[in-house]
Amino acid sequence: MAHIDSYPGYNKKKRQWQYAQEVYDGTAFDYYEDGETVDFNTIEARKYFPKKTQRESEDAYKERLKLIDPAVYYGTAIDSMIGILSASEAKAQRTFSKDGQGLGDQKDPTSKAWNLLNNVDGNGGSYMSLPKKAGTKLATKLCLYGLVEGVVRNADGEVIGGSTIKILDPDSVVNKIERNGRLIACRVIEHRDERYSLDDKPELVKCYTDYTLEGWRRFKTGEGGYEELETGDYKYYATVERNENDLILPIFKIELMLDRPVGYIWAKKCIAIANAESQLDHAHRNVSFQLFKFVGSDTQYKEGIQSLSNGSNIIRQEPESKNEHDFIAPSSEFFEAAEARIKERIVRFFHGMFKDYGDAAQDKTATEIRLESQTGIESFLTYLATALDEFENNALFRYSQAELPDQPQYWGDARVSRPLDFTPVDVDAIAEKLSNRYITGMNTVPTDSETLASILAEIFKSDGINAPDQSVLNTLAEQYINSKTQERDLTKELGL
Repeated sequence: MAHIDSYPGYNKKKRQWQYAQEVYDGTAFDYYEDGETVDFNTIEARKYFPKKTQRESEDAYKERLKLIDPAVYYGTAIDSMIGILSASEAKAQRTFSKDGQGLGDQKDPTSKAWNLLNNVDGNGGSYMSLPKKAGTKLATKLCLYGLVEGVVRNADGEVIGGSTIKILDPDSVVNKIERNGRLIACRVIEHRDERYSLDDKPELVKCYTDYTLEGWRRFKTGEGGYEELETGDYKYYATVERNENDLILPIFKIELMLDRPVGYIWAKKCIAIANAESQLDHAHRNVSFQLFKFVGSDTQYKEGIQSLSNGSNIIRQEPESKNEHDFIAPSSEFFEAAEARIKERIVRFFHGMFKDYGDAAQDKTATEIRLESQTGIESFLTYLATALDEFENNALFRYSQAELPDQPQYWGDARVSRPLDFTPVDVDAIAEKLSNRYITGMNTVPTDSETLASILAEIFKSDGINAPDQSVLNTLAEQYINSKTQERDLTKELGL
């Protein structure tokens, strides 16, 4: 079988990426479901929950593994970060075209922009889900790849599908070549379902796709070497000038340039807490089984041991001591101390993780981070938001090329820019502020009916209420202005 090489450092990074991913998504705790046939000598999860080398039998270890309570602290913290970032998505500035040209009007179901927003991956996926997925991968792995695949054509050259944007895990890019900070070739591994009927045997086939500046080819390995499956070509440019020296790949890398793999480090800390909890839970489970002190000869003792499983809780006492069999029941005080220590570790985990992520990105200045919270996480979120902008803009630039290959004047029209302010939004405060300033306040700001109609629509939106039609809003605004004008005239006439 043909050998597939990887780039230097890939194997170490892959181990860290997969570790962080499996702790985040719970796979690290998912090897011991009831009814499964598990080979406990080969399961990879032993790297997460090692067997105690002293006084833990294999059966006791297997029992403990089946009863492990998943520790969700790491995933909860990551989701909280992405949640804070997502709260600012409403303020992100996105444009997909100018004056309806290029990708077209995003509200028009026949436009390319509408297809992008509602079928970004070719399977009905929403474009707005991409930033959330990308944010999670960047927070856990600090790296991801984006891939833009061009329009799909049939054998006659007719378009049968639009371009797509996909997110690739960094461990799926097994080999790559970079020159001057730019990818010029990479190899992506994937597992493809090649069935055409539900009656076919389910089987995922391991395939590879090579992307070069000349085009792509998909193949799988076999006893005779490489078996080529498909090939294709494309042309993507770094600039609208379409210089042949500026060719780029449809695949690109986005990376958080932090000095430490913080996602992997904190996944390890989460597993350390999970192990401590597992040991304590198992001790609680077995505390009623006291240690049996056996009085008898050495032969009798060995016979007693033989009747118990390996690692049993039994010790020998010399029969000459004239003592009788009894049990040693250990004090339970250490359980309380252990529980208190684990609770303290969990609290420190959350505080420390947010602080550590923030510290890892501390080259941002105070002016770039307007508000610094107690955890300092805004500095990391600033990195993350900037990286997501880079991801979207790289993808949109290539997407525009795939959809409009002969119209480079529109390639840069689709762009996104996120705000770097992660202060929680208080919708009640926004609605009240708008209302006081323009409508109910003592000194309202004068404005025309069109502007007031827009303000009314924003207040309805802040309160979660569907705004009336624009014509109704305009009428309400005009009525309000007229009533205020009449009030002021009457006040002047009465000399008040």
